[in-house]
Amino acid sequence: MELNKMTLNVTTNFEVFTNINCPMRKDNLTWISCNLLIPTNIEFNKTYYHYNNNNLLAFRILAMSIREVNDECGLFYLVQIPNNKPTWIPNFLNAKSILFSSTEHYLSYVAQQSKRLDLGFNPFYKAFTHLSSSKYVFELKSTYVWDDYYKKPIARKTYMYYVLITENGITIGTDHYNENGQGYANLDDCIKSHLNNMQIIDFNDECEITIHVQQNTTPKVHVLKFVEE
Repeated sequence: MELNKMTLNVTTNFEVFTNINCPMRKDNLTWISCNLLIPTNIEFNKTYYHYNNNNLLAFRILAMSIREVNDECGLFYLVQIPNNKPTWIPNFLNAKSILFSSTEHYLSYVAQQSKRLDLGFNPFYKAFTHLSSSKYVFELKSTYVWDDYYKKPIARKTYMYYVLITENGITIGTDHYNENGQGYANLDDCIKSHLNNMQIIDFNDECEITIHVQQNTTPKVHVLKFVEE
């Protein structure tokens, strides 16, 4: 899948996540570690196979979600297995997973005619090059708050309660609250909230001051004469 072309969506509708029991992240997290490894060669809703207990088991990856495991960013997979409901499984895949794209692929692998599937694990910042310019953390500034010092809206870091990756793109769930209280999803809403009903107090009438300058500036000279008695 072409992760570096995925669209990014931000929503306050948590039903998008709760309807599929998407894992929820810890409170007040505004970042994702860019060292988190993401499989870039997996296609959503496509059937893959892996060998398990003398069985070749089919499965599909329906979605992925980012959530902390032991205080580190981890990847959860929504996995569908035949005759089972889709289930969220942490770290279901890793760089050592031996997978096949078809039963024929497995038989060819057994006959040493082909290699196992390369899952293409890459750090987050390489998998989503169009989203992250940092090699350390990915942060999203899509929450606008009113700054009392600058007297205008300022973009702040967005709390990311849910991070869901599907074939439709990356969806982040937030409520746009921050450490300063209520935030807004866009600049216009923030402006409207603070400037609505604002009074503009101005002078009732223009104060006009007129200064007359005399054009004829010829000096008037007085001569003093002293008369001796």
